[in-house]
Amino acid sequence: MTRAIIDNYPRWMVQTKKTYPKVRELDVVLGLTYGTDSTTNNKENQVLVKLLQNGFVEEDRSNRPGVLIDKRTHSIRVYRRIGKEFWAFIGQPDNPASAESVFLEVLLALAKALATGMANADLETRINVKLQQLSAALAKLRFPRNSLPEWIRDDFTEEQLFWFATAMTAFYDEGI
Repeated sequence: MTRAIIDNYPRWMVQTKKTYPKVRELDVVLGLTYGTDSTTNNKENQVLVKLLQNGFVEEDRSNRPGVLIDKRTHSIRVYRRIGKEFWAFIGQPDNPASAESVFLEVLLALAKALATGMANADLETRINVKLQQLSAALAKLRFPRNSLPEWIRDDFTEEQLFWFATAMTAFYDEGI
């Protein structure tokens, strides 16, 4: 990602100005769709640090910490948006409360798109998706031992309970 920004940002500006001649600045946002400042793996910060070594400086440490700007033209800004900040940014930057509705809209659109893709998929793909769904459900399926009859708790091993759960799930599965 760092290399892509370093190698391409001048070209991105030229291309943008061709379409929108009045544009004087371009923002490059490192967007993380989930998490918070304290829960990221900091890869986005590593990108920013590498940019500092390759033609970028911090724009204004006091008022805009973490926002970088290119040294040469001061027209390319690079910064990060994480989780709710990201969703608000792509939906309605001036209204951070919009994050949840933007996220919901994107999820609904993805659900529709994925459903369309599945409807058009071949039989083998649809079967494999059902098998993956069943496998994921089985992996989460748990019988609380204390909720089972005593004779099952005493006589069945964990492995036997697993196969019992598998059979039960197969019986109630809606099929393909």
